[in-house]
Amino acid sequence: MCILIFLYNDNNCALSRLLAAKSSSFTSIEKITQTIINIIREIATHQSFCASFGLSLDELEKTPEASATTAYGAYLIDVGLTGS
Repeated sequence: MCILIFLYNDNNCALSRLLAAKSSSFTSIEKITQTIINIIREIATHQSFCASFGLSLDELEKTPEASATTAYGAYLIDVGLTGS
């Protein structure tokens, strides 16, 4: 489960970056930047949690995403790009 959350947070961070790029005010960019910082902290927490089970960062990063996670992440990015 910690691997799934680790990989999902990567998609979540990509979506937040897209949102920042599409933002029209510095206030909204600032809020999104804080969200990205929080996601990075969460990734570090999950990395530490996985390490307690003997999984290295290298193993986490090399673990392929499940097709459902990839599809959901792609869907979110698509919605973000189309503005739906």
